Amino acid sequence: MNCIGVSNEINHKQEHAKDWIFQHSVDIIGWQETGVAFHTLPMRKRLAHRMKDIRWDKMRISSANNKHENVATFQYGGTSVITFEAAGTGANKSGL
Repeated sequence: MNCIGVSNEINHKQEHAKDWIFQHSVDIIGWQETGVAFHTLPMRKRLAHRMKDIRWDKMRISSANNKHENVATFQYGGTSVITFEAAGTGANKSGL
């Protein structure tokens, strides 16, 4: 991702990512180097709120970053896994 950006106001990289996800019918995507300590932001600026879109009904997000050092909102590193629509959590029907 190379830093999605702290601001959700007019964020072209974020909007381009959403368009790409929809255009390619992505079910699950993994991002690294998100560049944001999302837990330090108000809820309306966190990734789950920012990735909401009328083009998909279901979405789950798991993100992580370093929480053990002096944490600023901008932070190198960070990962996120986002699932859309049919993809979900839990075991599949075969039990794998």
